[in-house]
Amino acid sequence: MTKDSEMESRLIDLEQRLAHFEQMSEDLSSMVIEQGKTITNLQTQLAGVNMSLQDALSELGETETEEKPPPHY
Repeated sequence: MTKDSEMESRLIDLEQRLAHFEQMSEDLSSMVIEQGKTITNLQTQLAGVNMSLQDALSELGETETEEKPPPHY
């Protein structure tokens, strides 16, 4: 193998690796974008659940004050 063909082989190998890393970088970027959307969606859902829970707790608190305490045995 001559020096030129060895250098060409190494260059081809590096170009292939670079192409692989560029593709991997694009794939990871897409994943991060999708995860960001999922996180935003989950935060919205969690806020709704928190509001429902607060409403339920406040209603529960109102009914508790109206009830008599249980008898002691």
